[in-house]
Amino acid sequence: MSYQKSLYEVGDIIGENKEQLFQNRHFDPQQKKVLTSLANCRTMALGYHRDQCDNNACKHEHYSYNSCRDRHCPKCNGLKRWKWVLDRTENLLPVKYFHTVFTVPHEVNYLFKSHPVEMNNLLFHCAWQTIDEFCSRS
Repeated sequence: MSYQKSLYEVGDIIGENKEQLFQNRHFDPQQKKVLTSLANCRTMALGYHRDQCDNNACKHEHYSYNSCRDRHCPKCNGLKRWKWVLDRTENLLPVKYFHTVFTVPHEVNYLFKSHPVEMNNLLFHCAWQTIDEFCSRS
């Protein structure tokens, strides 16, 4: 496996469609902050820094735009995430398994934000009941 840079970048897509995106959907302040960070990452909006070769014969200068450092950003954390996945892959057992995702309707997200412990306990309880029921049918 090797890490490849994407042809399309999330930040570019968000940046090009930001007005329409924010106009047509409701995002809470945290979500808006993340989307704005992703759109601004490594652009002039976050400023830049200058790197200079310390070899006196060279003194080459290179300017780079600053990163947003948001944990959701694929530019800032893509390689780190890729390495994390590879590290986890080494711990997998050599057996077949199913990756299952349990979701809740968007309308109850506010309950998870206001009562995270209770709601996550309830979600895991319901998820286990569902898995248990499906396993007992086979």
